[in-house]
Amino acid sequence: MRALVTGATGFLGSHLVEELLVNDYQVSVLVRKTSNLEYLENLSELTILYGDLNDVNSLVLAFRDQDIIFHNASAFNEWGPYKFFHQHNVVGTKNVVNAALKNSLEKIVYTSTADIYKYDKIDSYNENSKIKPYGNYQKSKIRAEKVLDECSSEYGLKISKIRPPGIMGPRNDYMAARIANSVSQRRVPLIGSGKQIKSYVDVRDAAFCLRLAAENENAFGKNLNVTSFEANVTDYWSTAATILEKEIEFIHYPYSIAYFFGFLSEVIGKITFRKNVPRATRYRINYFGKDYIIDSTNARNILKYKPKYNFIQSMKDMLLTWLNKNKGRN
Repeated sequence: MRALVTGATGFLGSHLVEELLVNDYQVSVLVRKTSNLEYLENLSELTILYGDLNDVNSLVLAFRDQDIIFHNASAFNEWGPYKFFHQHNVVGTKNVVNAALKNSLEKIVYTSTADIYKYDKIDSYNENSKIKPYGNYQKSKIRAEKVLDECSSEYGLKISKIRPPGIMGPRNDYMAARIANSVSQRRVPLIGSGKQIKSYVDVRDAAFCLRLAAENENAFGKNLNVTSFEANVTDYWSTAATILEKEIEFIHYPYSIAYFFGFLSEVIGKITFRKNVPRATRYRINYFGKDYIIDSTNARNILKYKPKYNFIQSMKDMLLTWLNKNKGRN
């Protein structure tokens, strides 16, 4: 099968490219002239095409002679103006669909997010759970999903939307750096008891699930959650500290106080036109302060998806890969 991957130079995208190549796909990747190709440069039988999600003509050319598009490119951050996320995640998705239509391409597998569900007092979140975005990134992903639904209905496109929660594993430099920095401070803040349970997915399992979605006709037209394991917040930090060979102590804060601090940090950030992520955000407080268990039963039943990685292995691979990459830089 001939497949094109957007966002191929990033964390999940590069693993997806590897997953497709070892399963005999003919893979093309869409990259910008300024993209860092470090994760792709040693991959053989890979076609590199230059373009941009905001340049429809470049997409039309790149999509020629493809059988399926894996639209994985996304602007992500827990802080930032909606306009930025809208341009990349919503307008970019519209452009992908338009380019697919001009090439009579029917199949698109879209990487969405499980962060769109409303934090509520329920046992777990499935694909029909209530949606409520806590940040502009989540708002843009919801809107992008609606764009895909509308185009699927109007033009008969076959679109599968995969919703991973927090993605762990090698090359997640963003998460690894934040963990290493927090652990190095020795004192790690916890919201409430610290026993809140979170769902995660290993990046290699996520890539596996995306491939399965492309190969199963029953996946098209569906939203599918994908997870690998659960871990509570205390174990999350304790495991990281053990791997990094650090001793830490926990400081517990009531949820209400932490949430107010997150709200206040956001207000100050907006007033001061802050560009970097504030010390706390309501999204982060909700994420670590409440249970967030994602139900991936449908992916397991429809796609016959079975995760291959566990929490400790995923955390270890993520942190040790980051440490090796940054050895000697500090």
